[in-house]
Amino acid sequence: MAFLKTPFQGWRFAQTSDVESTDPRQRFLRLVVGGNAVPLVKILPKRTLDAGRLPLMKPWNQTFQVQGTSPDLKLGKPEIESNYRTGAILERAEKAGMYRLEVRLEPVQQSGDWKCKVKIPVTTPTNHAPVEIMVTARLGLKLIAVPSIAYLQVSEKPVARRFRLRVLGRGGPEPRPESLKLPQVAGISFSVLPGPKSTGLILATTFSPDFTKQLAADENTSFTVSLPGVASAIITCKTRK
Repeated sequence: MAFLKTPFQGWRFAQTSDVESTDPRQRFLRLVVGGNAVPLVKILPKRTLDAGRLPLMKPWNQTFQVQGTSPDLKLGKPEIESNYRTGAILERAEKAGMYRLEVRLEPVQQSGDWKCKVKIPVTTPTNHAPVEIMVTARLGLKLIAVPSIAYLQVSEKPVARRFRLRVLGRGGPEPRPESLKLPQVAGISFSVLPGPKSTGLILATTFSPDFTKQLAADENTSFTVSLPGVASAIITCKTRK
């Protein structure tokens, strides 16, 4: 079977299909469909933005530039999906097909993770999916565990692991044993020890043989360690085969 080489070397994408026909002179054909995909808009600084760790009780603003590849681009009113109180204002720029989107996170009182999606309907050209911009951030203080993953094998004896707990973020208090809220998980026992040089805490954890066997069946499970006013630490247990 012989095929012609496609001359369209400049295409950004190409899809080939092999076709068998009843023509005895040319039973096999190769069809090539391709082209250069042009995005509807270009978004600055980026379409998905990680704002890092933000302080509590302070507003946060970010301006995005939405540049249409066509001057005929027209956008509708933005819609917001957010787990914290967030506003979005869309304004047309002087240049045709360009817009400015301002996203504002209102002051937050409690630590946590912020996830925001802004969907902007496209009115012209028609039949286009909305333009989507994602913003994420960590708010306030967070309790972290190092390591955050425990790899465990099936064992006939109890398995001990230690995790160092500390608060991430400026001005965060040092965690105290009496302030920690430990989970109740079948097959796991905890004890809390002071950390080295009085920094942070050590979470001494013992996993029972029954827990390691169940973990081998489930492959992974997680538990949470909490501290008032601080985002919780999540420790994941995974089976090691």
